[in-house]
Amino acid sequence: MQIQPCATLKGHTNWIYDAAFSPDGQTLATSGWDQTIRLWNVASAKQRAVLRGHQTEVFAVAFSPDGAMLASCSANNDSVVRLWDMDQGKEQAVLKGHTNAVHDVAFSPDGAMLASCGYDKTVKLWNHENHQALLTFTGHTRDVYTVAFAPDGKSVLAASTDTIVKRWNTETGELQEDMKGPMQWVHSIKFSPDR
Repeated sequence: MQIQPCATLKGHTNWIYDAAFSPDGQTLATSGWDQTIRLWNVASAKQRAVLRGHQTEVFAVAFSPDGAMLASCSANNDSVVRLWDMDQGKEQAVLKGHTNAVHDVAFSPDGAMLASCGYDKTVKLWNHENHQALLTFTGHTRDVYTVAFAPDGKSVLAASTDTIVKRWNTETGELQEDMKGPMQWVHSIKFSPDR
């Protein structure tokens, strides 16, 4: 079976780096090297908004579980996480703390926390409500490319170009597992829904 595209979305003026569907499947968010986030109506394949605020390429986007918020992160000249209110299409908060490019973001399954990781070799855990940093996980020796919450929200996984996957407890900050990856580096990591 050959799969054919149902639409081509045109708007970005440079590479697209990430894409994420809203939980209800009605909106697609894309981010890229043109320093923008674009929101698309999935049914019509039309662009409905452009979110501007990052000062350099936007590496990743992630919707909160209720779809009310979108998190995004960007590179060296910015090195921040931005939170966007989806009802208003406006920036709600800027989370500062990373000292180099922020490469990935992920919401906890209950939406209470947000994790970010980056080239400063750290993973940060944020309180989604008050935008304060809760924990900083260290131990990677190179850029951290990807982060994911366990389905129960009690742990977070991160993978780095140091070829190590680490798992931390989100309540205590304790390192639970150190796993040697099979490849030179891991660009994306996910949990199985039943794990």
